[in-house]
Amino acid sequence: MLIGVLLGIWLLLTFVPAYFARELTFDFIGWPFAFWMAAYGAPLCYLVLVVLYARFMNKADARLADEEKRSD
Repeated sequence: MLIGVLLGIWLLLTFVPAYFARELTFDFIGWPFAFWMAAYGAPLCYLVLVVLYARFMNKADARLADEEKRSD
């Protein structure tokens, strides 16, 4: 479930801005805004997705370790 949700978010972050990039014609600090989204926005969002996945998996691992200790 978690992997499916994160993959869905990744899919949206990858293809939706690229689809609408032609419409983002204004400049942002001397460069087209679509460039900024591709160069800085998407990698930062991907990094957030990786951090979220790592946190959820660490919590799941800790919960599983606690359950194993209780069953022994």
